[in-house]
Amino acid sequence: MRDVDNLPFITPGKGSKNKTSVKTKSFGYQILGFGSGGAAAIAEFTYLLVAGGGGNSTSPGPGGGGGFRTTYPGGTAIEIQSGATITVGSGGAGSANGADSTIAGVAGDVSSTGGGRGANPANPGGSGGGTYGNGAGGTGNAGGYPVSEGNNGGHGAPNGRGQGGGGGGAGGAGTAANTSNAGSGGGGSSNSITGSPVAFSGGGAGGGHGSQFNPGSPGGSGGGGADGNGSNGGGAGGTKGAPSPPTSRTGGDGRVVLRCPSDTTLTVAPGSNTVETGTGDSVAIFNVTGTISF
Repeated sequence: MRDVDNLPFITPGKGSKNKTSVKTKSFGYQILGFGSGGAAAIAEFTYLLVAGGGGNSTSPGPGGGGGFRTTYPGGTAIEIQSGATITVGSGGAGSANGADSTIAGVAGDVSSTGGGRGANPANPGGSGGGTYGNGAGGTGNAGGYPVSEGNNGGHGAPNGRGQGGGGGGAGGAGTAANTSNAGSGGGGSSNSITGSPVAFSGGGAGGGHGSQFNPGSPGGSGGGGADGNGSNGGGAGGTKGAPSPPTSRTGGDGRVVLRCPSDTTLTVAPGSNTVETGTGDSVAIFNVTGTISF
């Protein structure tokens, strides 16, 4: 499991209106009261923030995993105002990076960066895409965060045959291709903010030139594709050139999870997003972009 982001403690700025800090911390959270003008409530949440995985456009270079950031367990919470928008980044299609995921916070947005596309050259991203031929993989942690959101993609094969290096993942770099085999996707990272461990942001597996695609090159744990689409913020797998024409692959959509004490009643929209309470806390799970109210 990756280290949590040690973000600075957030309090309303001097220019904020109708916000009062009621110092009632419990289990690492702080619930803030209503302001004198009837403003929307503000509460604190720990979070998991996963961006969309990088895509692949008919090349052996796979996509990198979407940027992975979390403050669960034990990290500093973020203040969110009721009605705030939570943006879930979609996976990149074809020759596109994945889209960023963002939480609209009171003191400023918090984001993770979409995974880099697989190509030659491969793109940087939350985790970098893998490349093919004699090229270097894309670089990870494009957001420049102190706790890295991802890793580099793998180098392509040096023999000119086009095997792809693996896409980078949240938990490790993609491996380089060699003269015989494509590279494996970098492993994703697991988090238990929903109550049980789930892995996200794995790198896609490298593809191969013609019939030399190596079926033994896996996508990274956490949704990295292997000659297929990504999932859970994982990068798309690199394609093989034979026996049939290659097709584009799409990175996995991201995910945003927010957690606070169970005495805060949460409502999320649209209906494809959910709220769970079986963990002893209230947990809002965003599969698509939406809003949170409380």
